[in-house]
Amino acid sequence: MTAIFAYANDDIAFIAADSRRTEGSRSFMVEKVHRWSETVLLAQTGAGRPMTRLIQKMMFNRDHDYPKNSTGEGLKSLYSSLRPLLYNEELRTSRSRSALNGTFVVVVASDGIAPAEIFTLDYATGAYTPIGGSGTRYADGTNQTVFQAVADRQFAALSSSASKLPLDVWASNCIQDAVASEPQHVDWPADLAISRFFPGSGRRFILRRIASPITSGIVDFLY
Repeated sequence: MTAIFAYANDDIAFIAADSRRTEGSRSFMVEKVHRWSETVLLAQTGAGRPMTRLIQKMMFNRDHDYPKNSTGEGLKSLYSSLRPLLYNEELRTSRSRSALNGTFVVVVASDGIAPAEIFTLDYATGAYTPIGGSGTRYADGTNQTVFQAVADRQFAALSSSASKLPLDVWASNCIQDAVASEPQHVDWPADLAISRFFPGSGRRFILRRIASPITSGIVDFLY
């Protein structure tokens, strides 16, 4: 499974995930964080290969009508149209329905028109679930309840000790706690991604892979 930690605030979209994928007795490193567009990031937890295949198909179709499909609404629309066919194809060859359980966590930064938000998309049912708007932090993965408590606790601890919160350190602390809690399902390295607007230089996307816990963040991830 996975540990995912996400945050949305006005023009900032941030998401982080570990890189372990387990299939049967095998465990290997993958990328679970994806850039959908300048303002939309997402990560996946659950049925790894089928969900990655769906993301690849969605991105191929996204590019046929870009930038219309670059928004959170565009992502949801493509998901709704492509997921049923691909899911049913996987279901015909899968040993069990439970093996196809999974979730996409989507973080959207405000583009000046649509507000910032976090939502999830269920791979097995197609269900869309709004999580929250600007200022929302959210965790998902192998143990959602425990990971959400970790996210809230680490966020509060860093907020009380610094004038600006380093989101990369926050995610690192969260992943570290998740590894300790679920060592069979979560492991380093972790991928941290942020999309944000910098006055004078425009919007930037930064992807950072960390191989172990960090204690000092970089300026691009300061909030």
